[in-house]
Formats: sequence, C-alpha cells, structure tokens
Amino acid sequence: MSNETVAEPLVVDSLVVDSSVIVASYIPEEVNHLQGLEYRNGLDRGTYVFHLTMLVVVEVTSAIRRRLPNWQQVMDDWQRSLVRWERAGKVILYPLDRASMERSVSVARRRRLRGAD
Repeated sequence: MSNETVAEPLVVDSLVVDSSVIVASYIPEEVNHLQGLEYRNGLDRGTYVFHLTMLVVVEVTSAIRRRLPNWQQVMDDWQRSLVRWERAGKVILYPLDRASMERSVSVARRRRLRGAD
C-alpha cells in the first residue's frame, strides 16, 4: 500500500451567466460586486464553466465603456480574459437565436431580472 496522496477531482459547475454577473465583477460600485467577483475568480480557478450568449460580450463591453472612468484598462483586462477563458474552454459562447431569446424573455419576466446595468 502506498502513502501517496490522491488529489480530489475538481468538480466543475456549468453555469448559464447573464451579463449582470460579469459587469458586477468589474464595477466595484455595483451592489453585487463581491458575488460577481467570486464567480469571475471561480472561472479563473476552473471551478466554473460559463455558458454565454454572444450578446453578453457586447453588453459587458458596452457597460464597461459607459460606466467606468478608467474603462481602457478594465476593457483590456475583460477582452484578454475572455480570449483566455474561451481558449481554455472555461467560456462557451452561443449565438442568440429566436428560440433562445424567447426562453430568456420568459425567465426574465418570471424572475424580474435586472439588465446588465
């Protein structure tokens, strides 16, 4: 019998993420900044895989540009991170077709979701 320790397998949660989570992680004044940051840090660590519609990328980019005075630095970080996450398989992007849009609208109506900003 060996005394070697066997590492626990990493459990990865797949999450469908709205732009508001990512926006909150980049904007310290957001009410849910700390929760957003926890999700983004989990993405970096490999705890999560984010499933995003391509529209989320546009919404996050636009919110960063509009809401932050130091937007260039944050934008560079966001864009570099997105490329890195996608290459690592941590972010999976989907086109937003009509059926997906209608399901999203239905969820937003039921849950009273808030937009990116």
